[in-house]
Amino acid sequence: MPITRAVPLVLSLAFAAALVTAAPAAAAQDRCAFKGSKTLRQTSKLRLYRLAAKGDALSDRFYVCVRSNGRRFRADDRRSSEVTMLKGTLTSAGNFAAVAYTYYANEDAVGLTVVVIDLRTGKQTLHTENPDEFSTAKVPALVLGSTGGAAWIFEETPISSSEGTRLREVHAARTGGIRKLDEGLDIDATSLRLSGTTVRWEKGGAAQSAPLP
Repeated sequence: MPITRAVPLVLSLAFAAALVTAAPAAAAQDRCAFKGSKTLRQTSKLRLYRLAAKGDALSDRFYVCVRSNGRRFRADDRRSSEVTMLKGTLTSAGNFAAVAYTYYANEDAVGLTVVVIDLRTGKQTLHTENPDEFSTAKVPALVLGSTGGAAWIFEETPISSSEGTRLREVHAARTGGIRKLDEGLDIDATSLRLSGTTVRWEKGGAAQSAPLP
């Protein structure tokens, strides 16, 4: 009988020891952990995080980190100030990642950039929009191809009833300038999709498509 009671006790102690050992091991697997960082969005492949500005820095710093190997890449243009990362746009395909952000342009306007990052080299391709003054700009949807081509919904909203511009457009780019694929407030901002190398969306309830650059 004493031996019978000792077996569960030994098993319980072994299980507890395994839990203690597993906790540090699990923490060690987070290759994108960085002291002082704040996670903005995380996918199965990437972590987007912010480091607070220090000293005379113009803005907080933003990084995209590859969770499998811990390599991190600056996600914003370090010359920009008052950056706001549009965290819902973070996406990846093949060896590329993409995200959009707004920044201070002047006292009457914001700037907006879609950045595509080559996760092998860290090279950034910046697709810079030029929103109208007295308007807020955003990207409700962003899709990315495996060769680095991207397409997104570009939207502007007036800051007041008397100033600014209201518009919605479908834009795309890879290495050249931004192409406007469609425009109209009846574009469904939630309908943007990528099928292979074809961008798809709906306008006024009708299906539309165009090749991805």
